[in-house]
Amino acid sequence: MKKKYLYLLLRVLVYLLVLGAILYGLYESPYNPHPHSAEDIRRWVVGFGVWAPLIYVAVYTIRPLLLFPTLLLNLSAGVLFGPWWGILFLLLGGFGCASFCYLLGRFGGGCWLLRNFGGSWGERLTHYLVGSGSFKKMIILRTVPIFPYDPVSIIAGSVRLPFKIYAAATVLGMLPGAIAYNFLADAFGTPRFYAALAVTLLAFGIPLVWWQKNSASQALGSLKISVKAVIIMAKNTEIELKLLLSREGLEKMLQLDFMQQAMRPDSYKKRRLVSTYYDTEDMALTQHSIAYRVRDKGDGSFEATVKTSKQSKDGLSERLELNLPLQEFKPELNGFAALGLGYELSELAPAGVKALFTVDVERITYILDYAGAVIELAIDKGAIHCGGKSDSIDEVEFELMSGTVDALLELKERIASQVELRAEERSKFARGLALLRAQ
Repeated sequence: MKKKYLYLLLRVLVYLLVLGAILYGLYESPYNPHPHSAEDIRRWVVGFGVWAPLIYVAVYTIRPLLLFPTLLLNLSAGVLFGPWWGILFLLLGGFGCASFCYLLGRFGGGCWLLRNFGGSWGERLTHYLVGSGSFKKMIILRTVPIFPYDPVSIIAGSVRLPFKIYAAATVLGMLPGAIAYNFLADAFGTPRFYAALAVTLLAFGIPLVWWQKNSASQALGSLKISVKAVIIMAKNTEIELKLLLSREGLEKMLQLDFMQQAMRPDSYKKRRLVSTYYDTEDMALTQHSIAYRVRDKGDGSFEATVKTSKQSKDGLSERLELNLPLQEFKPELNGFAALGLGYELSELAPAGVKALFTVDVERITYILDYAGAVIELAIDKGAIHCGGKSDSIDEVEFELMSGTVDALLELKERIASQVELRAEERSKFARGLALLRAQ
């Protein structure tokens, strides 16, 4: 925490030093007209001709790289160009900056930025923008002054919000603020200043009051949704332990006394599972940490499955798993919102999906009753096929069906004390992606 405040202090000091140096240099410059009013500044800027607005728009566009305070650029437009032209150039500069950050989010590692620096705000804004009503949502994010401009733009790009919708909402959302900033700057030192200040407060205050009122009115609904989401998450959270054993080690594990005692009689089941994983042309699902597959369950039934990114340590993983029954072996992108995803996959993949690779395994399962928990033991043997490449699968999974994680960990420790094993951190999806990238 102390480092955080120290970094903030140093950043403020750097801003002040840079700003002070610029102001001092301008004051001492022989080209400085030493203006006494906004009109003097405008006459000076006019001397630069067409380059003046071009430089302003260019500087505003790359502002995130320059770490230049947005407020100074917003206020300077009205001072430099007058209120009417200032509105136009401020909108052009702001839109240029918004487009730059959008492209950064879409093509320049936006997902990586959000994962590492977005925090809870980034996560909440990402979930907010995904789904229907994107135009209205962007209008809100641009007009309510509590949302950070650049992160919102990066998030919009990373979730692949249609650029036409993004651009229109950005310009319309910026317009009230652009008008307010320019008339406020133009009114400095005039009797109109207090009227312009009142307009500025209204331009930013009305959306903020509206937001607070609506967020308060939605509190009960949000609570209900949150409680429902918790129940769904608990019901559909996959907790599993993935291990690698030799054939000899596997046979030895199955013959251990406590394993024999834990196995339910007649729980043995053997079947073939064929799963095809899908994504869009630009891997939109993967970029949103979603693994999507369609599986032939080997008993005449089919299902589509969504798995989110997993939290994994020492082979133990936890992630959301949603299963949608299908009538045929064919991708279905709708139906997961009601299961707890919060949105439909079709919103991320409007043009559909294509097959990436196939996982074909023979699975033997047992049901274990151990330390008050119900655990499914799955033994998979098969391969991942991607184009002309293959990667063999020979692994053991312990999935917690009910009970506590402690029981699963205790079972692992007892097995490890008698059988040589190692944890497998990679999922079948991750291994399939590695094959895909190697082509």
